[in-house]
Amino acid sequence: MGIELVVATCLGGGLGYLGDARFGTLPWLTLLGVLLGTAAGIRNMLRIAAELEREGSGGQGDRED
Repeated sequence: MGIELVVATCLGGGLGYLGDARFGTLPWLTLLGVLLGTAAGIRNMLRIAAELEREGSGGQGDRED
């Protein structure tokens, strides 16, 4: 699960760096890419954690008896 955060951050930073090299805006697109990649990685981690929590509870947490 943690690898997704690292991969998303590196991918965002790499794409931002390529954009900076193309447009000559160093370091702004790199910073933007790292921030967006980190946000995407955190979002994926939260989504996976929620799925694991749902599977672990067996759906019993939603029942009202």
